[in-house]
Amino acid sequence: MKYPFLREFTRRMKVVGMYAVLLANSGQKQKWKQHGFETEDEQITLLFATLLFIMEQSLREENCTLDEVAAFIDDLNSEYLHKPMSIEDCHDLGDFLVNTVLSNDGLQMHFQGYDFDKGAYQEIYISYVANKIVYDALENRRTSYYLTDNGYSLLLGTLEVENNMRLTIQEIIFNEHLKKRNFDKALDDIKNIFELMRIEKLKNDEAISRIRQNILNFSVEEYSRRLDETFGTIKDTRAKLEKYKNLVNDRVKVIESEHIDLEHISEEDAGKLEKLREISCYLDRTIDCHMGIMESYNTYRDICAREMENFLRMTRVERFSFSQDIFEKILDDASLLGQSVAFLYPLFTRDPRKIFNLNKVFTPQRKREERSQQASVEELDFDEESWRREQRLKAEEKNARYRSCLLAILEESGRTGQTTLAALCARCQEDAAYQARLLPDISIFKEIMVDLIRAAVFSVERLREEHAQIVQVRNTEASQPAALEGLKIGDLLLSIVDHEAGWHNLEELVVRKISQVPDVLFHGLMDETGRPRQLACTDICFSVKRGL
Repeated sequence: MKYPFLREFTRRMKVVGMYAVLLANSGQKQKWKQHGFETEDEQITLLFATLLFIMEQSLREENCTLDEVAAFIDDLNSEYLHKPMSIEDCHDLGDFLVNTVLSNDGLQMHFQGYDFDKGAYQEIYISYVANKIVYDALENRRTSYYLTDNGYSLLLGTLEVENNMRLTIQEIIFNEHLKKRNFDKALDDIKNIFELMRIEKLKNDEAISRIRQNILNFSVEEYSRRLDETFGTIKDTRAKLEKYKNLVNDRVKVIESEHIDLEHISEEDAGKLEKLREISCYLDRTIDCHMGIMESYNTYRDICAREMENFLRMTRVERFSFSQDIFEKILDDASLLGQSVAFLYPLFTRDPRKIFNLNKVFTPQRKREERSQQASVEELDFDEESWRREQRLKAEEKNARYRSCLLAILEESGRTGQTTLAALCARCQEDAAYQARLLPDISIFKEIMVDLIRAAVFSVERLREEHAQIVQVRNTEASQPAALEGLKIGDLLLSIVDHEAGWHNLEELVVRKISQVPDVLFHGLMDETGRPRQLACTDICFSVKRGL
């Protein structure tokens, strides 16, 4: 080639094309002006802010529906942009950004990049977001959006750093901040490293999904580049992370050894100790993510090899486009519809292999042991009353643990009217007796947290109305104990209001998750086997409303 610097021109044009197509799609001036965005500066600002929001939701593996995009735009507008928009306008603008600008109304987006090696233009296909079907807390079907590989490259490309250099640079900065004992900045650095590792794993997962759909979607250059980038990310990273982990643990031990009584530790050293422990937590999560990248790296290679073998076996099979070769021709000439039978007939020459019998779904089935032992009846000497007494004692003990956990939450929330899970965790570190009440059992604590978050709002008045409408006729001798049927968090809350002193005036309990804050980490717990465990939870806000 006469000009060697043009050798990677197509790859450069893909980066340019991602911006060019995005700006071309957003050029519908009328829609922007309807909502008060007159200049391109304002339009691009909101567009990239929305892209960053979708990336944040993707990295957190949380749903990102149009309602959540609209809420984000409404927050930005009320605090920063100050445009005359209602929440309906924000929803309309969010639908325009996601479905028209970023998804091109479902049509394939491409950009023509010139290849100087081949002397011709090459089509570069581009996609920013993809979607999937999710279900909300009320089991309603929703569409959730997430970034594709191109979307991540678009946003991370603004850092002006190659993919294989980002992690190395962050590691160098993190190491320097640790050496200088600047733990605040070191914590931010390890969070960035963890985010880069998560992005790399998500890229591998998306590449695996594309290969499974169609191996032809992946070129040899993309395959090699994906392997090189992944290997560049994981090469020597595990050893460095382990070294940083040991260094942080040593710093923690030094501070703890200097202060035998941690209750009288200085505020400065307490802050350092807290930051070091948080850094250690993120290092553990980063090491786990590194293991996930290793697994996806091996899966990526294996799937590529297997799909390529399957493709080579099918090279002699003639492929055709059903929409172009059949469907469109029938639309042009309806008389061809009668001849389609001859074309489709070979597909039905053999009976399909049975994998599922629908008739068996509605037929009562017996276990194989029951069928083989129908004639034999074994008599056992069984004390039913003793068994029921034992089950009743277990149920009462389990109900007491549920009650203890919920009372501990209400007790801390009732002091000021509102508290968080992080505050409960802080009290647990100071008061072992309170921790025993709040976490009598890890599985019980998880079950209560899930039910509280799922219901979100508990109105005592509404609970009483629902409870009054339910008519249960139960034979006490034949029924199982209540706790064995599962936790009913509403009934438990009503029981506390009716029978616990000081809670008769409770009117409402509101539970909501707190986003964009570090996870709450409980230490010193034991699982059912007696092994020490740590429990990481999303932070939650508990609000209590009392009457007169």
